[in-house]
Amino acid sequence: ANSSTGFASTLSELPSCVYLVSSTYVANHPQIPGSGGTQVYKFVAVKNGEGPIEFRHVKFSTPIDIADQTQMEKRFVIVS
Repeated sequence: ANSSTGFASTLSELPSCVYLVSSTYVANHPQIPGSGGTQVYKFVAVKNGEGPIEFRHVKFSTPIDIADQTQMEKRFVIVS
């Protein structure tokens, strides 16, 4: 993620077998315009199951701008 672009990494799909516990942005150092960082998501398994976990890059502007999804933004989880 790079907050200087105006886009935010957003969770767009989550199966019912996991819950999102937290989402934190960790900026790269030194913190200068354009330096970027990493969005860290923490999940907890709550029951057996499977399904996709997907993310999107969204700019909350008028109108909302949703970037094309990349392969890196698609995951699949199996909880057993």
